[in-house]
Amino acid sequence: LAEMERHLSSTLPFSLTDLADFNAPTPARSLAELQGEAEANRPLFASYQALVKQYQAQKKLAELNYKPDFKVGLAYTFREPTGADKGTDFTGIEFGIDLPIYRAKRDAAVAEADAAITMALEQFRDFQSTVRFNISDEYSRLEKNSSQAKLYESGIIPLARQTFEAVLSGY
Repeated sequence: LAEMERHLSSTLPFSLTDLADFNAPTPARSLAELQGEAEANRPLFASYQALVKQYQAQKKLAELNYKPDFKVGLAYTFREPTGADKGTDFTGIEFGIDLPIYRAKRDAAVAEADAAITMALEQFRDFQSTVRFNISDEYSRLEKNSSQAKLYESGIIPLARQTFEAVLSGY
């Protein structure tokens, strides 16, 4: 380069020493770690899991409707005396039982809860597979680009420097 600069009577706008060493990026974490981190940190994963839990609780409540309900009540009413009445107070006790005789409505509620659980699980799995695919696709692109950069670093760039220096020395 010094010889070429002397012949041109000026300095060249570049130098071989100006070229920085190229360091190829490498993945810092494994694919499984990245996928696990996505599942832990993405709010939609937590949302789908909460939805599944909600439908499971709904199913438990629907199954409780198969059991009889017992009612017990106590009432007291205070009445002010008026001209027509001396203000007689009322006291009452109530006992009741609801028997689950008509099961079709209860069966439908349990079937609806089962269908909702299945739907929420399928939505969760679909979202999970989409996220995993996107992460693995980007990870494979990163690995491919990293290996290509290492090829440039170890083979193509040193060969280009040697060729350039040979051309300059022949000039």
